[in-house]
Amino acid sequence: MGATLLGTAPAQAATTTATGGGAHRVVTQAMTVTGFNVKVAAAHGYEIRTTPSGVQYSVKKGTPSTATPSIAHPNTTIGGNCGSSYIDYNAVGNLSVKVQTGFNVDEPATSYWWLVVMKDNGGQSSHTWSGGLLLRTSWGVTRTFGGMTAGESDAYVSTGSSAILVDGSVCTSGGPEDFTWIY
Repeated sequence: MGATLLGTAPAQAATTTATGGGAHRVVTQAMTVTGFNVKVAAAHGYEIRTTPSGVQYSVKKGTPSTATPSIAHPNTTIGGNCGSSYIDYNAVGNLSVKVQTGFNVDEPATSYWWLVVMKDNGGQSSHTWSGGLLLRTSWGVTRTFGGMTAGESDAYVSTGSSAILVDGSVCTSGGPEDFTWIY
C-alpha cells in the first residue's frame, strides 16, 4: 500500500431510479482525507510523516524515509480520495420521512461519527450515529422519522461526519444533500 495524502473532493452526484412508489434519488458525495489520527495509525502499523512543504501522509512503519509518497486513494469520479458518502431522503406519508445514509471507504475503518440534519417548515432536527467498525469498509443506516411538517423538506450529511481508517486517515464526508415533499 502506498501513502495516503490529503486531497479535495469532486462534485456531488445523484442517481434517480423509478420504484413502485415513484422516483427517488440517492445523492452521493465524495469523502476526502482531512487529517490523521496518530494513535490509530500507530496501533495498526502506520506512521504519519510530513513532506518538506508541510503535507502530511501515512505510510507503513519501516518504509524508508527516502520513499516518495504516492496517492493510495486516487480521486475518482464521485469517490474522493478515500471513499464516498450518501443520503437518500424520501417522504413516506403520514408526515414521515425515510432516511438512508452511510459511506463506503477504500481502506478498513476503525470507527465513525455521522450527523444528518433534517429541515422542514416546522424547524430542524439532528440525528447522530457513531461507533466502532471492526475494520469494515462500509456503514449505513435506514431510519423512518415521524412528526414532520407538511411541505418542502431537505436533509444533509454534515461535513463533520467522518470515518477513521486503519492507517490513521480521517476520511470526511463531502456533505451530500437531498430533498423531498412531506405529506
